[in-house]
Amino acid sequence: MHRLRRGACSIEEYVQLGWDERCLLTLFVNPMFLATHRIYRQKSQDYVQELIRRTVVKKLLNRYQLFNLAKLRIARNQNRLLFLSRREG
Repeated sequence: MHRLRRGACSIEEYVQLGWDERCLLTLFVNPMFLATHRIYRQKSQDYVQELIRRTVVKKLLNRYQLFNLAKLRIARNQNRLLFLSRREG
């Protein structure tokens, strides 16, 4: 299980660098990457592709949630400023 978590962590790191699913798969298929290639050999290509998809989707959802949270904070701050300007005026 520890190796699988490391594989997911590797995927997360490369997703942040902008790698797509095809490039991420090379981390597992290429024997030069020992740790991830071991996962590929012990499991299957289908398993690795599903792991990549789940990790990519999770990262995209996190980005979307953070973006919405930032928009919400901006809107709240704008409402506060509007409220304060009405009180002073």
